[in-house]
Amino acid sequence: MDFSDQVVLVTGASRGIGRAVAVAFAEKNARVVVHYNRKQQAAQQTLESLPGGPHMLVQADVSEAEAVKQMVDTAVATMGKIDILVNNAGIFEEHKIFDVTYDEWQEKWNRTIGANLIGSAHAAFC
Repeated sequence: MDFSDQVVLVTGASRGIGRAVAVAFAEKNARVVVHYNRKQQAAQQTLESLPGGPHMLVQADVSEAEAVKQMVDTAVATMGKIDILVNNAGIFEEHKIFDVTYDEWQEKWNRTIGANLIGSAHAAFC
């Protein structure tokens, strides 16, 4: 399959599955938007490993609705559009029930649900 003239936003593309997906799309002639939250150096390495282009890097905490909107708006402003969204970003914060307070437990679950579920929905909507 050829993805020429297609722009692909891959969330969580700094390493692992996200990096592999970004590379696979770029190898099929897509222009790729490489998203990361905290691992800028790893994301930059992903970006530099992509054939073709132009590609771009975007940073956002996908658990924050406004950050997702800004990420998508920035990608569209730079690349002209987004044709394909790969919602790959996700987090896991260990929080053993006997080692945290109820407030800490709620905070960690809210961040996890925000990044892994709600953030994906926000990205799809935007």
